[in-house]
Amino acid sequence: MKISYSDFISVCPSGMMPSEGLVNRASQRFEDARRLLITNLVPLELFERIEDCIDLDTPPDTPEQELWQAIKRFVIAHAYASTIPHIDLVLTATGFGVVSNANLAPASSDRVERLLLSVRNQAMMFFEEVLSQLRCFDLWRHSPLALSFRSLFWHSRFLAKFGVPSPDIVLLKEYRPKIVLG
Repeated sequence: MKISYSDFISVCPSGMMPSEGLVNRASQRFEDARRLLITNLVPLELFERIEDCIDLDTPPDTPEQELWQAIKRFVIAHAYASTIPHIDLVLTATGFGVVSNANLAPASSDRVERLLLSVRNQAMMFFEEVLSQLRCFDLWRHSPLALSFRSLFWHSRFLAKFGVPSPDIVLLKEYRPKIVLG
């Protein structure tokens, strides 16, 4: 899966650096995120079929291209979230940065935690975007991976209809038994 520096920055602007060092560190985790999707959501056969037919030089105007873009966004955000605890972050006048010399002071642990939570939430939103795109593919709907998503309430944003403020996928998992049993 090819992910460029500009792809990375478009999904995770807080990862913008003068060099591609942070992206290179996160790229070590791209395969982990890809494997997570294939294990839990996207059948390998569908993943490979879409990967083989994608033309990334054209705007996403087909279901395959839209799904691929959603997959790419999830992979980037998940890899970035996995990388954050292993980098030396600093708070600068323009946001977070990676320690590159001894003159910079590290960011507070609270700020790092907020960044990490924000990126994790973003990754879960992209996961749900992948799920939303998968509904267009018969290969997915008939796969065993689709069985775990048989519900009218498959997206966390539906929790707002139940009065849940700031819904996310973690809350959806918590509320799903109550929703299904009514």
